[in-house]
Amino acid sequence: LWDTSLYLQTADDTYTAQTGFGAATQGPGGFVDGKTTAGDSYCFVSSPAQSMTISTSDIVTVISDADFPASTTGTPTFLDGYVFVASAVSGQTRRIHNSAVGDETTWTASGYIEAEEASGEIKGLVKHHKYIVALCADRIEFFRNAGIPAPNSPLQRDTQYLNSIGCVNRATVATVGDVTYFVGREDNGVTGVYKLEEFKITKVSNPSVDAIMNIYGGVGLNFGSGQTFTINGT
Repeated sequence: LWDTSLYLQTADDTYTAQTGFGAATQGPGGFVDGKTTAGDSYCFVSSPAQSMTISTSDIVTVISDADFPASTTGTPTFLDGYVFVASAVSGQTRRIHNSAVGDETTWTASGYIEAEEASGEIKGLVKHHKYIVALCADRIEFFRNAGIPAPNSPLQRDTQYLNSIGCVNRATVATVGDVTYFVGREDNGVTGVYKLEEFKITKVSNPSVDAIMNIYGGVGLNFGSGQTFTINGT
């Protein structure tokens, strides 16, 4: 995702582009792989301004369902046949919307669940084991698939894992397997890099890194992006 276009590398090593993804100032987009009820694989791509699904034969379908949120955080997540997105629509920034099970192009008006009001707006979504995790401005909340029938959300909040550390910016979130890293802020204002692993959140940055982020992170620490890489297989 670059500026207002999405570039796709095909099986033939060529590139195609899809425009209409909004201005670059709206922040980065994200993607997740999923499967339909029929077992067909697809890639679901989101930016704040638009979302689409891409088939294995490179067919691009823009999500046009009227019940799909007009703006999202650009962090789609897949669990148990559902695609989940977090709304970025004003007044609805605590909503986690879900597609129909096995059908990433179909959405319903009542197919969502909200994070607690005290948690603030959702900055991004990640999958952690069999949970959907809402990285909110003031808290982190966990939701499990409770099998609630359509057209409502299948999710149910699991308060045993609720954490009071908030996420600063969705662009700082990076996930490797079931481990997620993000820049967060505690109730006392302490800011640093945190790790979500096995349902526990621990601070992994040292004071030097924290100082650099606070000096150069910009207003509200809305800086940079989280990236992951491996060295010698680790």
